[in-house]
Amino acid sequence: FAKADVLATGGFGVRLARERGLLLRAAPWSEGDGLDYARARGAGETGGMGEYYGRAMPGPVGEDDFVRASQLYARHALVLDDEGRELPEPAWHESDLVQRFPHGRAWYVVDARALRQPVRERTVAELVEAARTAGGDVRPAEDLPFELPAAAKLAEPPFLAVRVYAGVTHTIGGIRIDDRARVLDESGEAVPGLVAAGADAGGIFTGGYGSGLAAALVFGRIAAETAVR
Repeated sequence: FAKADVLATGGFGVRLARERGLLLRAAPWSEGDGLDYARARGAGETGGMGEYYGRAMPGPVGEDDFVRASQLYARHALVLDDEGRELPEPAWHESDLVQRFPHGRAWYVVDARALRQPVRERTVAELVEAARTAGGDVRPAEDLPFELPAAAKLAEPPFLAVRVYAGVTHTIGGIRIDDRARVLDESGEAVPGLVAAGADAGGIFTGGYGSGLAAALVFGRIAAETAVR
């Protein structure tokens, strides 16, 4: 029998998306119940409470299209804000770029050469078509409400523009834990009878995305072992 409560409620992605006006690309029950429960028990928080792992999406889609409709080609695109200013390329992961979308949105502009580039099992052209199928705004770049930057890295027409929005998958900050998945208070002392894993546990990686699935797998097992000892 467990000797501790195990918190694994999926973080607070729903709450973060709602507060910032972002799309949700996550379980609809990830409201932060685990975080609230831990706080009430005296738990501390990690850094990165405003960070999240997200994807560029063509708009609101059903959960069956969370993967298929994701626009995963920022490195092949000219990424522009609503005024036509270029956004910096991601230093670590495309999710980091998504977090920098002003007001949670941007434009991905690609040329014919980019459309031929492979991305996982598909091409950029297929990803753009998935955006169109999902009801996204896909248009010729000349129909954008601004001029493209003079030094734009576009060489081979046609040039296509895709409207993308930040979609929250899971939060990165959260409940403070130790290497045994025990929940810690602000002073670093273990909160009796409480462990956390998955997106409820924060601080596994901040300032750049690692792997939410790996963190959940590793600390899920550790939390279970700690809870029964």
